[in-house]
Amino acid sequence: MKTKAPTTVDRISQLDWSSIQSELNQYGAARLPSLLTAKECASIANCYDQDNEFRSHILMARHGFGRGEYKYWSYPLPDLVQDLRTALYAPLASVANEWRDALGYTDPFPDSLDQY
Repeated sequence: MKTKAPTTVDRISQLDWSSIQSELNQYGAARLPSLLTAKECASIANCYDQDNEFRSHILMARHGFGRGEYKYWSYPLPDLVQDLRTALYAPLASVANEWRDALGYTDPFPDSLDQY
């Protein structure tokens, strides 16, 4: 009997958020190993040349921000991107709220993306 592969949301819930928070606190960044499968990475990367997937294209040098470019997704977001956004919000908001507390801010980020 073939078992169903874990979803992106499943993989996010299984991450070691204590270690991730430690890395964020120490380095300002953290790696999330095995967050996406190779197939998921390729599906997102393959969207980059499809201009209809994006609402805006920013050339950084044009604005004095260095080299490179980035794009803002159009809505509705691709399912994978929306799933990532929704599932990553709560654990990252928790980290952000600890940083806000340390900086003396009083208004925390809400617990869920829907409340944001």
